[in-house]
Amino acid sequence: MNSRLKIFSTGSSKEAYEIAMREEIDVFFIDINLFDGDGMKLAENLRGIKKYEFTKIVFITSVVMMELEAYRNTQCYEFVVKNFDDGSNLERVMKKLLIDYINYEDERYNAWNNRCLELNYNNSIYKVPIKDIIFVEYLNRRIYVQTKNERIRYKCMPMMKVIEDLPKDFVQVHQSIVINKNYITKIDKSNRMIELSDYDQQVPYGRNYSKVIGGLG
Repeated sequence: MNSRLKIFSTGSSKEAYEIAMREEIDVFFIDINLFDGDGMKLAENLRGIKKYEFTKIVFITSVVMMELEAYRNTQCYEFVVKNFDDGSNLERVMKKLLIDYINYEDERYNAWNNRCLELNYNNSIYKVPIKDIIFVEYLNRRIYVQTKNERIRYKCMPMMKVIEDLPKDFVQVHQSIVINKNYITKIDKSNRMIELSDYDQQVPYGRNYSKVIGGLG
């Protein structure tokens, strides 16, 4: 199983909603009958959350007569009737989800490779490929962009402004440092240092960011 794959399981509508709010869920598998509520209502509530407006929802249930309502009210991805399914229908859905995921990852990879950070400086715009950026540092009131090939001295501006223009692959590990987590090769928690590929020095992380680092390791 993919080490990046996380599965959250619960029979509680309330707990499922709390998990959805706390985590980033890519696919929901929902039964209509939950011990503390209605799975259909849960799906409708999830659709009301902006980040889940278009997230795939698969109903796996024995309540046959709810299929039309499920598609109409929640725009669900699939509706699997488990009492009448020998497993082939669920297998079909899982294969379909896998194909969709692979296509999504391909699109994401291509978008990542083609995206640039635009640095507007001295009336000129410099485009730096996102995939080449190892980390961004705020030093002596200036922004520095460290890439695989060079260190770019940028203008004075708040670090938060730079963070807003970076994708989720970048994470702040220090008050003045944001790293591209794809370059992490080793985390030394004893000395609070991070080793990065294509960069011959270690980068420190702040004590207040230990929880963030724990999520990376």
